[in-house]
Amino acid sequence: MYQLLVHQFLEKKRSPFWQKSIILNFLLGILALYLLLNIVFIGLYADQMIGHFYPNSNVIEAFTGLLFYYFTFDLFFRFLAQQLPVLSMQPYLTLPLKRSMLLHYPLIKSITSFFNVLALLLILPFFIKNICPASTPLFCISWILTVLSFITINNFLNFLLKKYFSKNPLVVLGCLVIIGGLIYLEISKIVSVSSLFSSAIFCMKGAPYLVVIPVAVAVLSYYMAYALLKRNRYLEDNRSGQINRTGSLTFLNRYGEMGDLTRIIHQPKNLA
Repeated sequence: MYQLLVHQFLEKKRSPFWQKSIILNFLLGILALYLLLNIVFIGLYADQMIGHFYPNSNVIEAFTGLLFYYFTFDLFFRFLAQQLPVLSMQPYLTLPLKRSMLLHYPLIKSITSFFNVLALLLILPFFIKNICPASTPLFCISWILTVLSFITINNFLNFLLKKYFSKNPLVVLGCLVIIGGLIYLEISKIVSVSSLFSSAIFCMKGAPYLVVIPVAVAVLSYYMAYALLKRNRYLEDNRSGQINRTGSLTFLNRYGEMGDLTRIIHQPKNLA
């Protein structure tokens, strides 16, 4: 798995797009770093913000309830913006690698996505500053494991939604309708879903073993994504696509300007 990560890094580093856009990538990196530092700042001072807007509420309970909104919008923005990692399997088929490892790779790589890092930088500062000093070790472990499980669930649920959207958009629309309904119940104050969410997590204060439930759901979401990827990944489909594209020699594009010139020279010309 480590070698696959190294190969993918080298492939991007050596690509013509990366080499031609070094300045752009550098500016995007600075912008991303600035955004992440702001998220850390919000996590550190979230207790003061909550105390200002909810003066009569318990800070930890209020923050836990607000995580419901965070995870809801996180899933929505993941679906719109997060790109799923891919891996070209054919170069590895002659190597002594299991097919299952090649299928696990995109799922494991997706854990390092920008959205997951964003969630950790927002939640961990609040957890270290407010929850750890005021709670028992068992509750701290249960709370952080539950939150990490929800981050993982969102990550792989987004993977499932994107895959199902190409096959059956009604499934995705149904999920969006359910999420919209929960937000409507919260805004209209019919049912406080965020309070229920917070109460469910705080149930683990007296029963830490309940943390098994979100962890099990996170593991299940991973294996559901793996099963979907395995069921819809066929080498024959890739081969047929490659056979159709062989005549145009488009694979030479990866070698930059020299590859483009070679493709133009050797491309067969149509005879009238």
